[in-house]
Amino acid sequence: MGLFTAGVAAGLVLLVVAAPAPAGVPPVPWRAGGADLSVRLTAAPHVAQPGHWLTYRVRVRNAGPGDAVLPVLTVRVPDEVEIVHVDVAACHPGATPNEVVCPSPADIPSGGSGALTVLGKVRAGARGPLRAGARLTSEVADVHEGDNRAGLVTRIARVRPAHRPRPEVRRRGETARCSRCRG
Repeated sequence: MGLFTAGVAAGLVLLVVAAPAPAGVPPVPWRAGGADLSVRLTAAPHVAQPGHWLTYRVRVRNAGPGDAVLPVLTVRVPDEVEIVHVDVAACHPGATPNEVVCPSPADIPSGGSGALTVLGKVRAGARGPLRAGARLTSEVADVHEGDNRAGLVTRIARVRPAHRPRPEVRRRGETARCSRCRG
């Protein structure tokens, strides 16, 4: 009896799927139900300086057609940057001190988007370039996974020593002249 019921049920499912649309109703094109996630990563300023602030801005989006099921954003900043602040409360430290993991407590609907800001300070002895990355995952397969990752390279400005005037070289017996004095 169990096999007969399964066979009848399978036949009904096949019949429902294969049934033509009622007259006058246009057919609905079939679309996969997965999400199409994407992530973008920017930094400000565009050229970092040791001892100064550096802000990473991460933007995420679900282009649909389906919902992103419990997506997780992972952001990795360079070791030369000390993370000082993250503006999303759900985020927590990752596997390394320079990784931030942000799990979403809910599914993200098609067309939904969000942003995250990571504020850091470039360490005094930092040498460039600074490489950061972001990755967005979901429990639903994404057919366009190429845009689920973003990488960014930020140059570090050369630090020049403070300008010191060159000492005047005088010959023996020569008196010093003042370039600002008149007379």
